[in-house]
Amino acid sequence: MKKNKVKKTVTLAMMGSISYLLMLLNFPFPGFPSFLNVDFSDIPALMAALIFGPMAGILVEFIKNLLDLVMTGTLTAVPVGHIANFIAGILFVLPTYYVFQKINSKKG
Repeated sequence: MKKNKVKKTVTLAMMGSISYLLMLLNFPFPGFPSFLNVDFSDIPALMAALIFGPMAGILVEFIKNLLDLVMTGTLTAVPVGHIANFIAGILFVLPTYYVFQKINSKKG
């Protein structure tokens, strides 16, 4: 039991760090304004939610934004962008998880 808990914790931490690295690799969407970026950093959180449950996806989103907050050094200012990214990530991961659980069958 304890070995599985450690394995899950390490997996979630790795997914959070991979998500942070993917956050650094965003690029502007071609043909649109420069503030619209293609960002694949929510994919590991989605995978964690589908494998381990919704709280795991939220934890991966939290780790990603915490790492970005620490690395950018905006601890003294109000981190509005990080909070917005966290909420947007949760609003992407949770509905996907619950829809997947609802239609998790051959027909679905």
